[in-house]
Amino acid sequence: MYLNLAKEEDEKMADSWKADADGILVFTGLFSAAVAALVAVSIQDLRPSSQDTSAFYLQNIYQLIASGNISQLPNIPSSLAIPPAFSPPKYAIWVNSLWFLSLVISITCGLLATLLQQWARRYVKGTQPRYSPHKRARIRAFFAEGVDSLHLPWAVEALPTMLHLSLFLFFAGLVIFLFNVHHTVFTVVSCWVGFCTGVYGCITLMPLFRNDSPYYAPLSSTTWYFVTGISFLLFRILPWPAYYCMGHDAVERFRELKEHYRRLFLNGMGKAAEETALKLGSEIDGRALIWTLDSLDEDRELEQFLAGIPGFFRSTVVKKPEDAFTTTGGKKMSDTLFGLMRRTWSSSLIHESVKQRRIVICKEVMGAAYLPISWDIIRFAFEGERHGLTLSGLVGFGLLLKKTTYDNRIIAHHSKWMVSKIIAGPQEQDDRWFELATAQLGISRSTIEDYLANENNMPLANLVHVTLALTFIGFHPRQDPFLNSFPPNSTYKVPFLDYNMTFVIFGIKSFKKRYMPNIVSSN
Repeated sequence: MYLNLAKEEDEKMADSWKADADGILVFTGLFSAAVAALVAVSIQDLRPSSQDTSAFYLQNIYQLIASGNISQLPNIPSSLAIPPAFSPPKYAIWVNSLWFLSLVISITCGLLATLLQQWARRYVKGTQPRYSPHKRARIRAFFAEGVDSLHLPWAVEALPTMLHLSLFLFFAGLVIFLFNVHHTVFTVVSCWVGFCTGVYGCITLMPLFRNDSPYYAPLSSTTWYFVTGISFLLFRILPWPAYYCMGHDAVERFRELKEHYRRLFLNGMGKAAEETALKLGSEIDGRALIWTLDSLDEDRELEQFLAGIPGFFRSTVVKKPEDAFTTTGGKKMSDTLFGLMRRTWSSSLIHESVKQRRIVICKEVMGAAYLPISWDIIRFAFEGERHGLTLSGLVGFGLLLKKTTYDNRIIAHHSKWMVSKIIAGPQEQDDRWFELATAQLGISRSTIEDYLANENNMPLANLVHVTLALTFIGFHPRQDPFLNSFPPNSTYKVPFLDYNMTFVIFGIKSFKKRYMPNIVSSN
């Protein structure tokens, strides 16, 4: 196990080093070429030019000619015949100093990046010799401890820092150079350099304020240690004067802050981000599950995913797993689950054992996850036969509806009606049908078998159950968004009597015609 974990970790670290080195080599090659081209121009300002000497002598000749009679040459002081000593302008000294320093640092980064690639190859080769597992483990531990003790990760982090330093030195020299060339160009370039510097500063400081920030700069870690270290020292000193000014409570608060910043300083930025993530609520777990759900497009993968949901809700690691799914996430999970069942029970190509396995999985999910149910699912259940859903599939849907936790009262009642319709349908009364009927009516299987012995008892029990449910909730059908969504002449739109004990609900009309022509009178 140690060797497997070590191999994975070593390969990941070596690949990271190689990727950093490749990026640095590409950048340094292009950057060094650009700096060298500008240095070739600016270096001319650091040494005397033959053109300046020629101009000096031409100026003296012109003065002699302009003085009058050229045949009567005055006595020319010897000092005028010698050009003044060359002194380069200060701006040229600064520009060339910054640009040459930038060029040297950039080339040094390229050299170190090449060495880093060699170090990575040597480390991988040294930690994976052809020996017995015991010897390999010892050799790997030896090299790994050498990497930590010699602070090689710090050296790797220093390379991008040096490269960024080289870039900012170049920008500084460029601004000085343009200031002495043309003010308009200087203004435009300075604005852009200032903007980039501000953005870079924000990127550097962002991990200090947001632990989940993907933005990071080489100086972010240094800034983290500087800020947390200063804060630790500050709150280590403050408790003594705070005791005399603000009392004992302030001292305790400052001590807590001191320990907090001490822990942040010792753990570093990476550990702080991990601790923040582990302290979050279960909503982030729900978002991760929904992201996984959106990534799946095969029913086999969905089945495997849904099979793990009950275990997630039984987990003692996740705090309040019932909060993992928000309204949107829970609806998406519910729609996906019922979509899987719809495709499963509507298909004649899926084996019966697979159908039974999926219905068991979906029942467990609905019982554990407290998923909501939408109007679209209820509508599909009502029109299931039109969509090719078999009678066995309707029973499966009914079992899922009984496992659902409803946050909408009207949807809950429609679910009851749907289950009543399924129970009354013409089909074989197998174990799954009895499971659904007992869950719906709240009576034992033996009682249902007695009802089935008489043609009218079972439909009557079904009718009484739904009617009593409507009676106790005071349901007003004219406010029902589901029934009102059907066309006026639809067979699914059945009239109600407002707050009357005589209800005509969906499914009961068929009960009367088929099972109870002499028991319940027609309205």
